Amino acid sequence: MDSWYANVLACYPENRGQGLGSKLLEVADEIARDAGYNTMSVIVADENVGARRLYERKGYSELDKAPCVKDGWATETESWVLLVKSLS
Repeated sequence: MDSWYANVLACYPENRGQGLGSKLLEVADEIARDAGYNTMSVIVADENVGARRLYERKGYSELDKAPCVKDGWATETESWVLLVKSLS
């Protein structure tokens, strides 16, 4: 499946709750459509509940999951979750 992958979406905690994430995702959707894609994808850490909630509100759903290879990295992440949505 070819999809437009949104690699990084972030904002400072004090700027959350203002609709910035939704606006960024809308711009990504527009860029993807203009490039001829009909599917969007993102990867989110399993413990990032706020981001996942945003993606699901914007129409994304879980397609797959893979374990986080920590290799000495101090993180609470256990899995990376692939979320996708149709642009049609």
